Amino acid sequence: MLQSLRSSRIEDSGSGLLPFLWGVLIAGGAATISFSYLFGARTLYTHAVMTVLLTGVVCLALYTIVNLDFPFTGLVAIGPDAFTRLILK
Repeated sequence: MLQSLRSSRIEDSGSGLLPFLWGVLIAGGAATISFSYLFGARTLYTHAVMTVLLTGVVCLALYTIVNLDFPFTGLVAIGPDAFTRLILK
């Protein structure tokens, strides 16, 4: 039972989002950023700041998705501590 669950976790750690879903995310981000060009701003500086901030938010969301897509690697990796404590009990 535990071995099969471990094997399942190892299989899940190697797979990511489907390429189609990545396409949907990238297209959605591009559409969101392009909509900012439809808003009228009085100055070019104001419009540029708005577009840069919106682009930053979309990029941070995609970066978060990439980090959470592989839960056993990277900065937000799930460590083996819980499994080690379970084995020692």
